[in-house]
Amino acid sequence: MPNGLVSKLAADGKIDPRYLAQVFGNESVQSDYAFQRAILETTPGKFSVLIAKRRAIQLGTLFEMKATTLRPGAESGVFSIRTKEFEGFQYGRPQSPSNRLSVELFASDGHADTIFGQKLNRSIAISQADVNRMVQSIHKTDPNSH
Repeated sequence: MPNGLVSKLAADGKIDPRYLAQVFGNESVQSDYAFQRAILETTPGKFSVLIAKRRAIQLGTLFEMKATTLRPGAESGVFSIRTKEFEGFQYGRPQSPSNRLSVELFASDGHADTIFGQKLNRSIAISQADVNRMVQSIHKTDPNSH
């Protein structure tokens, strides 16, 4: 669904999209990718006693949402990903001690999530090259072609 998260917030809460733009900022509600990026980019360093009240509310709300939207593997880093058809985020590194990594991809008309896991102390490990190959191999299909 295009803009699924943003549309869902508006539909479930019966919230006017203009109000969502006021709460989260105009750029943040343009797409699910933009919304997730705004959440991920919100850090304590962006807060200051000198920022406008409206901006402080926007940042505070996005920061609170950050705890619930982080994916498996995020504790070892969050990285931007872009392909010809998608843009998104990689949560985690293949070599992290948690052995967990996930990828979240967004398109204007869809969304894809992939979670990688590997057993500890295995001789075969997932590499970043493996993750990159998998991400580059994901393509949109026509839902009517089946």
